[in-house]
Amino acid sequence: MVQYLIDPTQYSLTPYALPPLVMGFIAVLSGILVLLRERGSQVGWTFWVFAMSAGMWLLSLGAFAASSNPFLALGWAKFSTVGATFIPSTMYLFTLTIVNRVQQFRVHVWLSIILSCVFCLGGVSTPW
Repeated sequence: MVQYLIDPTQYSLTPYALPPLVMGFIAVLSGILVLLRERGSQVGWTFWVFAMSAGMWLLSLGAFAASSNPFLALGWAKFSTVGATFIPSTMYLFTLTIVNRVQQFRVHVWLSIILSCVFCLGGVSTPW
């Protein structure tokens, strides 16, 4: 299955695939650079988690747009929901970390993560 995903003959780079791929790589790279620069601080980790979810969403959208096989495109579309559903909760966590109020709103943070998991499971496991 993995060989099928990385087979270059299954993809064709189109003008619609290039912007999300470029921005996805930039998001992942910025998350890694901030994590290294902040030397593993709580702000660095939460930004890294946010950047990884945004990068996962954008990279999978780019792969979806570049897919020439409809079944492969459907797989990438479902995978993009994993990153997309966690963007709001990771952004919320990152914002609360910056203003140093995570402990005050920890119940809200957990509720948003649980809600993201519910939406993620719904997006991945259902045909909707």
